[in-house]
Amino acid sequence: MSLKVDLVDGTSFVAEASTILEQAWTVPSICYTPAYLRWQLSFPSAQRLPSVAAFDGDEPVGFAGVSGRRMRHGASQRDYGVVSFVAVRPQWRKRGIARELYRKLVAALRDVNIRVLTFGVPDSIGDLTLLNAYSEAKYSVRPIGVYRNYGFLARRDPLASAWDAEEATTAGLLPGIISACARNIGLIWSDPDGAQVEHYRADPRPRKLVILRRHSTGSIGAAWIVQGEYRGPLGAGPVTTVDSIWMPEPDVAALPALFHFAARAWPEQGGMPVVISAPNLAGFDATAFRGIGLRETGGRFQGYLCTPNAGDALPACNATNMEIV
Repeated sequence: MSLKVDLVDGTSFVAEASTILEQAWTVPSICYTPAYLRWQLSFPSAQRLPSVAAFDGDEPVGFAGVSGRRMRHGASQRDYGVVSFVAVRPQWRKRGIARELYRKLVAALRDVNIRVLTFGVPDSIGDLTLLNAYSEAKYSVRPIGVYRNYGFLARRDPLASAWDAEEATTAGLLPGIISACARNIGLIWSDPDGAQVEHYRADPRPRKLVILRRHSTGSIGAAWIVQGEYRGPLGAGPVTTVDSIWMPEPDVAALPALFHFAARAWPEQGGMPVVISAPNLAGFDATAFRGIGLRETGGRFQGYLCTPNAGDALPACNATNMEIV
């Protein structure tokens, strides 16, 4: 049979993409359900964002997709594409399919002239393939941080905190918090507009927006928390994750209040202690994490900012607070 790579309508291809991703990623990994992929690939965006698939004859064997996000750097708000879900079924690896998926996808992204955020596993073959594809397409690529996953075991009797955490019934405070955060031009900040906030709330996984307040000063921050489903050696189960955090003045002391709130946000499973996952704590002082009970779990991702125009490379930026996609 002949191998080919074509553009596809990602939201119509989610059943096939789900099968490819579930076969491609070994445990532990998130569950790539069709509902989750449809939600990711239908994020509101000013541009129509591409997806690509590889076929062996009529058999789908590879996939790569793009999800839309609005981001902010300083006063600049722009739409970005987030490239993710790149996978090739095990039987079809080592045939150059991932390279061709990236080539086709990045060429389509250049056609719509959009900045891209993407994450790779450091020092992997996939990471090298990603970088080569953007270089061939004349994108400017710069690293924007390594993101280590941390775990937090929530206590049943949390210590007193200078911070409170509560669920936000509306997103009314979020724009002001993001504007205050954007004074820090070392980060590209997630800046969802109204349609994207509503799309976040339509996540097929349970999700909450949390507001953080410091008792003494009234300082505030915000975070998304989500109850995702992960596949493990013994099957699938829920994992509560801190998706992204906005804090104009990052204070590590606020994190335990956030994590303990997240541990109580949904019913505990079987009375077991709840471990909270935090894959992106950009902006916080990592040297203080052990003192509040955060431990690295071993997962790492390298972030990249890919720009079609060299003048858009944002040289002052070294990280993003966006959720790892």
